[in-house]
Amino acid sequence: MHEKEVSKARIFELKERVFETFSDVAYKFKVWEVGFSGGKDSTTLLHLLVEYLLERYGPKPNAVYIIFEDTLLEYPRTYDWVYRVLDSLSNSNIGDITTLTIIEKTPRLNESFFVQMIEQGYPPPHFRFRWCTRVLKLKPMREVINWIKAKHGSQVLMVTAERKEESNERSRVMKKRTRNTNRRTMLMPIQEWTTEEVLSFLKHEKQPWTDYSRDYRELLHLYFVDEGLYRNVRYGCWCCTVIKHDKSLELWANIRSDKCAKKALEIKRKILEVGRDVRYRVRGYGTRLNTEGRKRVAEIVKEALEEAPYLFKSYFRHASHLEKTKRTIKSVLKYL
Repeated sequence: MHEKEVSKARIFELKERVFETFSDVAYKFKVWEVGFSGGKDSTTLLHLLVEYLLERYGPKPNAVYIIFEDTLLEYPRTYDWVYRVLDSLSNSNIGDITTLTIIEKTPRLNESFFVQMIEQGYPPPHFRFRWCTRVLKLKPMREVINWIKAKHGSQVLMVTAERKEESNERSRVMKKRTRNTNRRTMLMPIQEWTTEEVLSFLKHEKQPWTDYSRDYRELLHLYFVDEGLYRNVRYGCWCCTVIKHDKSLELWANIRSDKCAKKALEIKRKILEVGRDVRYRVRGYGTRLNTEGRKRVAEIVKEALEEAPYLFKSYFRHASHLEKTKRTIKSVLKYL
């Protein structure tokens, strides 16, 4: 199934609406925080923002913070795209218009995913206990926002790429957030866009942070657009144990015979088995891992680091996290 073609006139109309929204809020809010994950929606939002700053007359924010909230566990091919975009942004001339700051925010050293499991005995996350969301996403983002507020002493406008069509749960959450927009100063400029409109936009536009010299073919390839399978693709942590079937990894493994995806699915399966095995749980404490459970996770991660280092691409970029994880594994396997 291929996406429905969206006319250029429709794309132009959508862009103009977003630019009008940016112009309206720029009068009131002078400090903006923009989340960027590297996905199709956040890339579309980032493109619109950069084009507005570079090409449009009218009010502009004094400072823009591009936040890449790095869980350390994104799929390696996602990191390839993210790093290319962030590096291009750093070398662009947006800084001549407004103060542009790029922040790669990672969890605290002792709160990364595998350290929490190995040191603290946290179980593989599941629907009733999604501790990973709080530790890897909500807490780091709260720290960044508080830091920006303290630095500027003013309200920060949070600009997000959330869309209602993404899922029923996302739509429900967005309705709740919309009711609190004034209090939370949140802007969702592409919330009404359809998936087809996002993909058509990316097909016809070129990256403004490269002086419009590169298109979005690499990103569209990540979403299996040519195969017509884009509705099955959503990227997150490669070792996520909350979802039963990671359709994105399965597509990479089965359709493109990607060794990286196959290894990720294998490691994820082993981690899931630890969470399901009652022998690895502390009695009377739900699903918390006991000593043997923590050791088993340490063995799995140690093996993964040795056999599939490409899955830890961000760990190698943030060396302190890599060293902390290695020390934690060594300590658990040696002393427990």
